[in-house]
Amino acid sequence: MLAAGASHSGVNRKGGSSLGLQEVSHDQTAIVIGDDHLLVVEATTKLLEPEFEIVGIVGDGRSPLEKAPELKPDIVILDLGMPLLNGIDAGRELKKALAESKIIVLTPCGIGHQPTC
Repeated sequence: MLAAGASHSGVNRKGGSSLGLQEVSHDQTAIVIGDDHLLVVEATTKLLEPEFEIVGIVGDGRSPLEKAPELKPDIVILDLGMPLLNGIDAGRELKKALAESKIIVLTPCGIGHQPTC
C-alpha cells in the first residue's frame, strides 16, 4: 500500500522497488490498480489485499500499457477518468497485449458532474 503523500505514478511491487521489475509468480490472483486518486488506491488496496496480490499501482492511463505486460496481472482495475489516457482506451489497448487478463473500469459517478447514471 502507498504511504500517505507517496507518488503512485510508477509501478510499486509489493515488497519490491518501483525501479526494478523481477519475474512475476503469483500465488494469489494478481491485480494492477490504475487510478490517479491516492485515497481510492489506498481504499481499493486495503479491500483487496487480504484475498488478492496487488502487483502494481499506476497513476495514469499510459503507465499500465508499459508496466502491466511485465507484471502479468490476472486483473487490471482502471479509473475511467485518468490523466494521459482514459480507462476505456487504456483497457482496450491492454486487452490486446494481455488477452487472458480481465479488465475492470470504474468511475465515481456523479462526482464533479451532473448525475447521469
